[in-house]
Amino acid sequence: MAIDEKDRQILRALERDAKLSSQKIADLTGIPITTVHYRVKNLRKTGVIKGQTIKIDYEKIDRGMLIYVTVFLNIERMREKNIIQKDIEKELLKIENIEKCDHIMSTGSFMLQVRVKDQKEYRIVLQRKIHAVNGIRDTQSVITLLESERNS
Repeated sequence: MAIDEKDRQILRALERDAKLSSQKIADLTGIPITTVHYRVKNLRKTGVIKGQTIKIDYEKIDRGMLIYVTVFLNIERMREKNIIQKDIEKELLKIENIEKCDHIMSTGSFMLQVRVKDQKEYRIVLQRKIHAVNGIRDTQSVITLLESERNS
């Protein structure tokens, strides 16, 4: 589906606050309310807008530390045990602290987004949970110092 500048303005407004009414979006963008209503409905119908979400203050739920983890696979062990990447992905996503598991095109195979309270908890998650998944050879971690979002 091709989107134009009006669609982009509406999407930017909804990214900042998914609860905005058509009237508020019209006020913010200068687009007539009927046009906003029709376009939002069409963006939902075509799957451009997939749903609504919330923003969590992770500090308040003891998940304030964000770590990106590159996972390197042990291809030989995977062959021996007849394990495929999808099996490893499923096991990783069972770990509560892992928010995302992306397949990447790099020297690693997956990029994990992990949230924990602190370094002590991360060490436990990494050593006892992530490294316990069969087929993982190694990991490399990058700790986020400050999170910034485009629409914050």
